[in-house]
Amino acid sequence: MAYCTKCGTELHVGSHFCHSCGAKVASGGFSGDFSAKVSEFTKTSDTTCDYDPVDIAQNKSVSVIAYISWLVLIPLFTAKKSPFARFHTNQGLILWLLSIAWTIVHAVLSFVLLMISVYLEPIASLLGLFDLVIVAFIIIGIINAAKGKAKELPIIGKIRIIK
Repeated sequence: MAYCTKCGTELHVGSHFCHSCGAKVASGGFSGDFSAKVSEFTKTSDTTCDYDPVDIAQNKSVSVIAYISWLVLIPLFTAKKSPFARFHTNQGLILWLLSIAWTIVHAVLSFVLLMISVYLEPIASLLGLFDLVIVAFIIIGIINAAKGKAKELPIIGKIRIIK
């Protein structure tokens, strides 16, 4: 749903002007429905029905561990035969590798910015906010594994390292 930025009236799809106050709608209007944006972002493939319910029940806990940094190695070696655990191990491994890569990139960028000027330190600090995205993905993965769902993570969920 889109809403007028001046009066808050719900806009019709494709409107160029608000039918209530006549204000011009800027490229589709302002979407005030934040939950719709969140659900659009988190709308990823859920392949839970492709997995055996017994396998899911037996491997939920080890699948949760897969999202906790280097502990991804535990399900990698202990639950090799579980397709459900392998799914979450793959997601956890991608997150772990992403966090390692980001740590290196963040350190290099921060160093370069600080070498250019001390006044760029706030920008270097803002780069650290990406860590919150990684933490959010970890939380999403843990919740999905604990619920027994095989749902891909947003953005990185389609990447496959472990088949």
